[in-house]
Amino acid sequence: MQSAPIPAPPSFSSDFPDLFEALLPPQVAGEIFLTHGPRGGGLPKLSGWQWLMSKVFHVMSPLGDFAG
Repeated sequence: MQSAPIPAPPSFSSDFPDLFEALLPPQVAGEIFLTHGPRGGGLPKLSGWQWLMSKVFHVMSPLGDFAG
């Protein structure tokens, strides 16, 4: 009897936003950026939470970049 193949684990990036949100909810990050973040300069393309998540992802990514 053959056993079923073991599925491959999800890639590093597949669930990173969900895991990061569990660690640091966007509302908490928003409060931090409002209190301690930069001022002025127009509307950013990313929220403070998205920017921080992308920086953490970049450092933690096995390849060190977004090419993964």
